[in-house]
Parts: sequence; C-alpha cells; structure tokens
Amino acid sequence: MKEAKIKELANNLLLEPSEEIIKLTQDLLATIDKELLELESINLDDIKPISHLDEIGIEFDDLREDIVDERKKISKEDILKNAAKSNDQFVIMKRVVNEQ
Repeated sequence: MKEAKIKELANNLLLEPSEEIIKLTQDLLATIDKELLELESINLDDIKPISHLDEIGIEFDDLREDIVDERKKISKEDILKNAAKSNDQFVIMKRVVNEQ
C-alpha cells in the first residue's frame, strides 16, 4: 500500500502516524499479501465447503447470559471528563462520515 493511502486511512481515524509507523505498516501489509498468495496455491478441489466450523447449529438456549462486570464499568462523568470535547451529556466528535 502506498504511503499516501496509509496516511489517508490514518487521517480518517484521526491518527497521525510517524514515518516509522508508516514503514512498519507497509512491511506488515507486504507480509500479509505474501502469505495470502501462499494460500492461493493450496489445492481445495476435494474439500467440501462448510457453513460453520463444527457444522452444528447453535440454539439461543445454548448461549450464555450477558453478565455486566460492575468493576469494569466507566461512569458517564469520567467519560465526559476524559473527552477532548463534550457538553453536559454527550461526547462531541469530529464528523468522519460524509453525506452522499
């Protein structure tokens, strides 16, 4: 991936990567591309496609209940206090999605 594209993506995420981070990102993406090319060489002709890893459907009754861990809960006041911009109720963020 070209440096300009990495900078554009980083800017969209409100990040400002250093040249070292950009180089590291390019190296990692090149490694991923190389490994994906290796996957293309695997012959899958005799492999049956599957829809699930174990092909056993999951019933809602089998799922666990969500349990809130109060120790990890962050208060609204702390969130607002740590935000760069906020009003009395909400964190105010820069718009990152353009209307079409």
